[in-house]
Amino acid sequence: MTSIKQARLFVTGLIILLPFTASAVLPEITVTADRTEESLQAVPVAVSAFGMEDIQNAQIDTAQDLQRLVPSLNMFNNITTPTNLSPSLRGGLQQDASIVTAESPFGIYVDGVYVGRLNANNVTLSDIERVEVLRGPQGTLYGRNTGYGAIKFISRTPNDEFWFDASIGAGNDNQFLLKSSIGGPIGGGWAASLAAQSSYKKGQYFNIAENTAVDKRDDKAARGKLNYSSDNFQATLSVSIADSENDAMPLVNGVTLNDPDGLSQFTTEDLSFPIGEFLVSSPFGQPVGQVAPLPALYRDKPQGSSEQSITGLTLEWDLNDSLIVKSITGYVALDFFAQTDFSGVGAIQFASDVDSDQFSQELLLIGDFGPINFTVGAYYLEEDSTQALAFNWPNNPIFGPGSGPLSQSFIDTSTDSQALFGDIGWQVTDALKLSAGARWTEDDKTMNFDYLALYAPIPGSSNQYNVKDDDVLTRFVVEYTVSEDMMIYGSRAEGFKGSGFSAIALFSADGVGAYDPEENVTWEAGLKADWFDNTLRTNLAYFYSEIDEIQQNATDLSNPAQLEFPVQNSGDAEIKGLEFEISAVLWDNLDLFLVGSLMDGKFTRLNADSAAAAARTLLGVEPTTPQTPDYSYSIGFDYTFPCSRGACEGVSFGANYYKTDDYVTAATNEFRNSGWDQVNAHINVDVDENWQLALTGKNLADDFIVVSGSRALGGFVSLPGREVMLMLNYRH
Repeated sequence: MTSIKQARLFVTGLIILLPFTASAVLPEITVTADRTEESLQAVPVAVSAFGMEDIQNAQIDTAQDLQRLVPSLNMFNNITTPTNLSPSLRGGLQQDASIVTAESPFGIYVDGVYVGRLNANNVTLSDIERVEVLRGPQGTLYGRNTGYGAIKFISRTPNDEFWFDASIGAGNDNQFLLKSSIGGPIGGGWAASLAAQSSYKKGQYFNIAENTAVDKRDDKAARGKLNYSSDNFQATLSVSIADSENDAMPLVNGVTLNDPDGLSQFTTEDLSFPIGEFLVSSPFGQPVGQVAPLPALYRDKPQGSSEQSITGLTLEWDLNDSLIVKSITGYVALDFFAQTDFSGVGAIQFASDVDSDQFSQELLLIGDFGPINFTVGAYYLEEDSTQALAFNWPNNPIFGPGSGPLSQSFIDTSTDSQALFGDIGWQVTDALKLSAGARWTEDDKTMNFDYLALYAPIPGSSNQYNVKDDDVLTRFVVEYTVSEDMMIYGSRAEGFKGSGFSAIALFSADGVGAYDPEENVTWEAGLKADWFDNTLRTNLAYFYSEIDEIQQNATDLSNPAQLEFPVQNSGDAEIKGLEFEISAVLWDNLDLFLVGSLMDGKFTRLNADSAAAAARTLLGVEPTTPQTPDYSYSIGFDYTFPCSRGACEGVSFGANYYKTDDYVTAATNEFRNSGWDQVNAHINVDVDENWQLALTGKNLADDFIVVSGSRALGGFVSLPGREVMLMLNYRH
């Protein structure tokens, strides 16, 4: 029986059984998708929302875990470090996430503060109260780089109730986790909280060249919050820091024995791994036989480190019963280093050192005057980033034995962004509401790029690039409340991703330069409904996106000996899909869910010099849009029952199965991933009202899952194998 047939039977079973067996109801979920608190079922936006219990049971430990539970979302590891993700949503993607000029296809927000750099975007979910994933263009209310959506991480804010949580856990591959959070009132309208987390893992990947495990992850995170509340004023200061020390991203060496010259598209089944699964062979220190020393940027072995701090100050005044003024001030600082073996066998090495500072200020005026409500505001962002890059190719076939260092690059970028925006809603009747919004944005970006070739007497180059874009984005929404439990909506929204810079240069700076802005117009129709006395919830969204000058990372395959990795405007594309989020209470103690998407993407026009267009002649295939699988879904359950034996008061257990169809990994269309699946499960035993014992497991089949990679470089990115952890939790 196919997976699609299984999913259909699952949904059919829910509809047949629910009216007769369920007495419990689904919880009401509050979200802030439209910048004010509303019920998930009332907001006319496709939103996936997860509370603290969902985060624990679904094992959403980092941002990467969201891809299993959010329709149309992919969060794959970048080829540099495990703290760095290459994200995609509804076909919009960014793959060279380690470069400071890279811009995400969707906005990332931590406690309301926009985080622009992707180098540490695999957010550790420590003391997070709620995660909201908004799908579709959010350009009017959220702004820059939200052409495909936004992800909001919202931490717990201290109030007049005291809490204390603590957890300790251990698992396979030397896993260890320790975390704690405390918060509550401190008098005079003030409340404070402090949360900290430390996790460690090592032992899954092994380096046969050095006879040692090489996948260490030592992550630490802490957050302090201070909150003041009075009758008409609230101020919240949040300061968080996340620190990671790791062995970089282990890339497993892969080859296509049936096509050694790389003249055709290949699939996962075509790949062979000469060393083996979860094995690498990356020599430490100076490569054997290399005469020229490593560039000064290099360290003794592949490794990664990142330190990111996020400071946010939110002020909110209730001027009266109808008007609220809100200010959000943010500062983000990032230090990041990565040294990686792109080949898995020490053949192509890369080192990067990043320093970035970002300041942002947003002002909002929110009004509610009966049938009329509105949000207007202004936004400003200033960011400065530097990055040093170095490439080493030991004993390469072009320059012969003893060769090694290729080049060094130095990037200095600055961005100034400002915007004015507004959104107004009119409740025409009790059932019908119309909304319209607009946002004017101006981005001014500068990049200074210095290139130095180390392998030949080629003079260095120094160039400055500047781009300036401004655009007006609009959004129109019609929503109709059919009944107390059902709402339908339709919308037309515009997204915009400004011009940017290609900044990867191995052999020369020829591939470095600016690319043009991307525009996205998305039509969407949605249904949000609770059925059978709130025991079945069906949230559906159909979208159709027309994208002009889509921005995509590419590999120039025309001359394998002179690889270039530009960001290009591939051309125009159409991407459409049906997203579904179905949840149900089958009995008082059994919850079921099915989430996923059906997608279809195609290029409607290709720029002749793009890597996507070259797939026709180089690979003999008709190019398709990357990371738009025909289907992907996650199906699962949670079952709870009382327990009166010994020290047991209750038991809950659950499992979920994730499956994705095949997809092209990048614009080149060279690698078509054959698709993959994964099984995850958990069991919780409540000892009493405070203590809980939890056993969790990811990828229980211990599958070797390859998600992306490059035949030209030789290295492929795989997901972790089986991860099992036993935890003791205390809640007060």
